[in-house]
Amino acid sequence: MFCADNPAALEVHIEEDFKISQTKYSLLYSVYSFPNIFLPFFGGILLDKIGIRNGMIVVLVLALFGQSIQTYGGYKYSFTSLIIGRFIFGMGAENEYVVQNLFLSKWCRDGEMLALATGLGVGVPYLFNFYSGSAVSSIYIEHGLGASFNAGVYVAIMSLIAGILLYRIDQKVDF
Repeated sequence: MFCADNPAALEVHIEEDFKISQTKYSLLYSVYSFPNIFLPFFGGILLDKIGIRNGMIVVLVLALFGQSIQTYGGYKYSFTSLIIGRFIFGMGAENEYVVQNLFLSKWCRDGEMLALATGLGVGVPYLFNFYSGSAVSSIYIEHGLGASFNAGVYVAIMSLIAGILLYRIDQKVDF
């Protein structure tokens, strides 16, 4: 959620820096959402074919790649790069929820601790979302738009590292 809602904290700055209207700014959310009209269906099929672990790595890499392109757009003031980055990021980020739910159902068999795990899975991202609002604006003031999006790259890298660790743990205790 930290990366998904970065543009919300920067709306005024993005509109001013790119000299765009609110309507054009809203494209950043439209292109993020558009692939997710269809992808969860295909993402589920893909995850069934390649497995949860491999699928997790694919969606985390997609999210990181998309966030990196968006960051490039922030440094180069390329609205096209922002749009492309948001589209790719959306393809990965929203499918992370599908992967998360698959892991929860696998690890919380018989419903044991499922409610707690689901609550944490929903609540922790909102904690980062809360933090994102102030952190990203502060980074923009100090370092500019590219650096603001770059904070999201670091979060995406941490997510990928956590995913790799989960991959290894799940592989060792495969049930």
